[in-house]
Amino acid sequence: MTRYNPARDITPVFIDQVAGWISTDGEVFIILRWVGGFRDYALCRSRVEFERLIEIVCNGTEVIAMRGHHLPIRGPVTEELIARALKAVPDGAEYLAITAATKPDSRIAAKTADGESHRELEEDLQDWMGTEVAVGVCPDFWASDHEGLISRAKGGVEGPR
Repeated sequence: MTRYNPARDITPVFIDQVAGWISTDGEVFIILRWVGGFRDYALCRSRVEFERLIEIVCNGTEVIAMRGHHLPIRGPVTEELIARALKAVPDGAEYLAITAATKPDSRIAAKTADGESHRELEEDLQDWMGTEVAVGVCPDFWASDHEGLISRAKGGVEGPR
């Protein structure tokens, strides 16, 4: 059941806080949790990119912003990048890999992959040879808000995701 929760709505204060993180850290990791349970991911490197992302998502989408440099293995997929990813992500740890956005104004990753084994990680990255990626241990975005994570729901719409 969906309901309006004004305390969870995206406000100028929320946008200013995330923009401050971007200014300080150079980027924020964004998780979009759509009504219906789907997730998308983005790396925003400017206030304009972040505001554009908020603009294009529909009401009810939860926007989670994480401060810091997440998914630190970056670049086009090569054998060397795969080796670095396998070294950085412990076998059995949940990983997340995202490709660069195909629509620069959206910032939403074009493709995502996740799993919990080196075999899966290597296979996922092999499929993306030459593609620009960001990969690492999956950040704990399901945690409650804290000093490095804040979330709001567009339109203040709360409900199942």
